[in-house]
Formats: sequence, structure tokens, C-alpha cells
Amino acid sequence: MKSGSYILSIRIIALAGILIISSLAKLMAQEDPPVPITITPVVTSVAFGTLYDPGNDGGSVTINPQTGIRTQSGLIAIGGSFTRGEYEISGTPGTLIVLSYTADIVLNRSGGGGTIDMHIEIYPSPFFVVEAPPVVNKIYIGGTLTLNAGVSAGTYSSEDFTVTLNQP
Repeated sequence: MKSGSYILSIRIIALAGILIISSLAKLMAQEDPPVPITITPVVTSVAFGTLYDPGNDGGSVTINPQTGIRTQSGLIAIGGSFTRGEYEISGTPGTLIVLSYTADIVLNRSGGGGTIDMHIEIYPSPFFVVEAPPVVNKIYIGGTLTLNAGVSAGTYSSEDFTVTLNQP
């Protein structure tokens, strides 16, 4: 009777060993080939809307890149639409992406006669691609405009600025 129990125990151990080996084999499978990184623009401009400086002493306005919320200090928002920039990025899951860019740019008044400084912020950076296409990762661009005292009324804009996508 004892020998029957002993043999049964050996069979169970052997079966468990086969299950462990087969589960390890799955962990060593070849990875899928890399998916090229793609970037698709959704909203290509950051817009701050129409602002009024009641004391003509300057102020600032911020578009939060994470939330898209606009806040201002020393200025009154009197209309116009505001929006953060939005881009979709896709690639191989697990890829680390770091965005680099010039954080401070100058906006020029249409027709000349004035400039406004803008500090750019991008969210998120760095980040990991978490799922394979067609799922996308979104990045958002916002920032802060700083108006100095006495800045001339008008429409201010800048040339395109470059964002470099790095894969360390």
C-alpha cells in the first residue's frame, strides 16, 4: 500500500515539472518586431483667446497642458477660444519616449511693434508607450504667456517650434 502511494507522488511531481518547463518556454518566446513611431496631429495650435489688460501693467495667462484649463493673472479673458495642442503617438509597447524642445519662444505682433514671451510645457514627458497600435498615446502642449506692462494690443503668433522625439 505504501509503494502505491509513493508511485502516485512521483507522478504528480513529474507532471508539475512538465507544467513548470512549459510555462518557462512561453516567457522565452521571440518578441514582436518593433512598430515604427508615428505622430499624428490632432490640434496643432495653442490658443489663449482674447485677453484684456485693464491697468495696462501686464500679466500672464496659462493653458495647463495636462488639463486644458486656462488661468490668468492681471488680465481679463473677454472671449475667443482657447485650446491646448494635442498629438497622438503610437509605437512598440514599452518604448521610452522623451520629448525635447526649446521651452521659451517669442511671439511677434502681426504688423510689428511688439513681442510677448511664451514658456512652453508638454505633458507627459517622458512617457512609455503602453499599448500597440491602433491604441495611441496622447501628448498635450500648453504654456504661459507673459505680457509686460504697456504691451500693444494686437494678434501675436510665432513660427513653428520644433519638438524632438528621443528614444534613449
